[in-house]
Amino acid sequence: MDIRIHDLKTNADFFWTNGSSRLADRGFDPGCTCCFTGHRPNRLPDRGKDGGAELERLKAVTLGVIGELVDKGYHTFITGMAPGFDLMAARLLVEQYAADGRIDLVCAVPYYSQIDELKNEQDILLYERVLQTAKTVVVFFDEKTDRCYKVRNQFMVDHSSAVIAYCTSKSARSGTLQTLRMAEKAGLKIFRVGIDGVGAGDDHNNAEDNNTDKNTDKN
Repeated sequence: MDIRIHDLKTNADFFWTNGSSRLADRGFDPGCTCCFTGHRPNRLPDRGKDGGAELERLKAVTLGVIGELVDKGYHTFITGMAPGFDLMAARLLVEQYAADGRIDLVCAVPYYSQIDELKNEQDILLYERVLQTAKTVVVFFDEKTDRCYKVRNQFMVDHSSAVIAYCTSKSARSGTLQTLRMAEKAGLKIFRVGIDGVGAGDDHNNAEDNNTDKNTDKN
């Protein structure tokens, strides 16, 4: 398909970083910003299928944490736009806070044609909806590269003070686990959500060691 961001008619402020994880002087306040990180659909409860009891519990818990952070003054949320938890969390935010002009959604797009990764119409329509609702869209690379997800993840951590994460992996190659490690090193508040509840926790500290410069799975 080779769909480009500009083809989707978003009215968001658009920024291109040319491969950098930094976006200087663009009004981001990390103290009021939270990012999302989590697995792709096949590693979500009920394999990410709407209507499943476990996925619905995960949605409820995630939305509860978002609400707590909004009550504490967080007004900007960053999604990495991947199918699965990224888009699920963005959808919850859009549906709950679409009419609240205080809440801004930032789409961190690893490369221009990321939407081509999406394999079903529901995900494609959700991707387009999220982009069209966003306040800001940040794109890091023109084409898909070995570094695009790592740079995207570093951007989210660098510009946030909290992260909401769904992570069940202990693999050193898991992009979600690597993002959690970045967040931990940067001192972010970490909220790990699951079907049994939520915590601002460090239970991932004992997971396998990893090197974010090496092979990284997208989820």
